[in-house]
Amino acid sequence: MSFRARLTTFFILIVVVPMAAMGFLVFRLISDSEQGKADARANGIASAAAGVYDQASQTASVDARTVARRLEHTPLSQIPARTAAVASAAGIARIQVSVGGRPVADVGTRDAVAPGAAVLHAPAGQPARAVTISELGAGQFAGQFSGRGFGIIVRQGARILSSTVPVRGAHPLPRSGQITLRGRTYQTATLRFSGFGPAPVKVTVVSDTRATAGSINTDRAVAAIFILGFLILAFGFSLLASHALQSQLSGFLAAARRLGRGDFSSSVPTYGNDDFAALGTEFNNMSQQLAARLEELEREQARVRRSIRTIGDAFAANLDRDALLELALRTAMDATGADRGRVIASTRPGAELTERVRRGRL
Repeated sequence: MSFRARLTTFFILIVVVPMAAMGFLVFRLISDSEQGKADARANGIASAAAGVYDQASQTASVDARTVARRLEHTPLSQIPARTAAVASAAGIARIQVSVGGRPVADVGTRDAVAPGAAVLHAPAGQPARAVTISELGAGQFAGQFSGRGFGIIVRQGARILSSTVPVRGAHPLPRSGQITLRGRTYQTATLRFSGFGPAPVKVTVVSDTRATAGSINTDRAVAAIFILGFLILAFGFSLLASHALQSQLSGFLAAARRLGRGDFSSSVPTYGNDDFAALGTEFNNMSQQLAARLEELEREQARVRRSIRTIGDAFAANLDRDALLELALRTAMDATGADRGRVIASTRPGAELTERVRRGRL
């Protein structure tokens, strides 16, 4: 595998794969955030609806005690007419009166919600009278939570009392989750309240998921741009590093080839204090040492050639005494690296020493 292929593999393993994993994680978190935002929006509206419903029910309870006191001494036969008059005069959405647990009057709209009740304890022997009042119709209640991107559905049993979004009565509404109405996806949150009769009033808040999709798409675009920018930046730096490394390796390869041809004149350029600079310094030192060793070897070869030539000259001189002395002098000078020398000898035992051979000026 070439150096470039190894560097590319290294780049993919340490940059591309982790960034791909991080991108997957980021987009997964953004998707979860989208779901969380939709849930928070629906639950926030549901909490506001619950507050309005409870407040209306408490107000109705206070008014129920007032109406109960007005009907306290009304004869049983006159209660329906008296109840209708009170409802018309006070603008109450619905009044339900029961005596001894039996309903005797029920006036007003059947889609009234958030009822409040009051019970009057009758004297001994007389049945107790209970009054249940609602001052809030389902349409009026739902209209308070109608806005762009969200709506509200008020149901009691299988009957839809009011809705600000198009929905059929048979359409199932989950307690929490997503539903699709006419091609739009909504996040739902359902609350249960007491109402008129045994069936609870179910208030379902629906929030259009497209209301939060805009910010989520922006987050995704920003994340994608960030990841792509990081990859481009990392790829650019990897190209620069690859080019720099290849340039240094090419310099070492060219220098090694020159050494192989016997050229010790050019050195490897070194920059900085990194490992490549240390390697270049050692390479240059090795080149200088090889040049010195080669020069020394050439000098030794020259000495050997001179010695062989001297021996040849001596044999050519028929082993003349002075020629042998000159051969000995040359060999001694080559061995010691001297450039001057002479030999003093006597011609016979006891004779005076005289100079026989000289090389160089002493």
